Amino acid sequence: MKGMMGQSMLERRLLEEIKKGSDVILVRVTPSSYFDSVERLIRFMAAMGKVVYVSLNKPCSSLKKHFGRIGADMRNLVFIDAVTKQFSNNICGGDGCIYVESPNPVQLTVSIERAMEKVDSDPKFLYIDSLSTISLYKSNDSLIKFLRQLTGKIRFKGFVAVIVVLDNELDPIYFAQASLMCDAIIEVV
Repeated sequence: MKGMMGQSMLERRLLEEIKKGSDVILVRVTPSSYFDSVERLIRFMAAMGKVVYVSLNKPCSSLKKHFGRIGADMRNLVFIDAVTKQFSNNICGGDGCIYVESPNPVQLTVSIERAMEKVDSDPKFLYIDSLSTISLYKSNDSLIKFLRQLTGKIRFKGFVAVIVVLDNELDPIYFAQASLMCDAIIEVV
């Protein structure tokens, strides 16, 4: 792991939480800090171990190009893409991506479990971008049930999960419920 010099506050906070033994970390970002936060988190985690990146907003092909440009270790990234199949039937396999039809919690859970089985690093990460997108496809109650089931699997399988949520995008009641399932909340303004 890198030393503390040269790291952003976000990276230092994430490292502190990992050292404390936090398994599930909720990162609440403002829209203006979102892109910088994602880049920092992915570069940092991919330098430390394997990352299963659950993409609910962008296709795997776009993410791979972008993360390659910013210097993330692409060998350590496995993508679950819940975007591409909604818009294209021409998907080639074997490209480090697992494609699902939509951000449906059942499909996501199966795909996440499949991807987790393939990760053999220590530490190993699950990154979900962004939790609030699931609530567009299912009810907030379904979102909380999904998160409850997923956090149990994360802890059992020894992963560190970093879950991103945009500030004010989840109803405060559901944000409070989601935060109860996490070990830490990092606020990025």
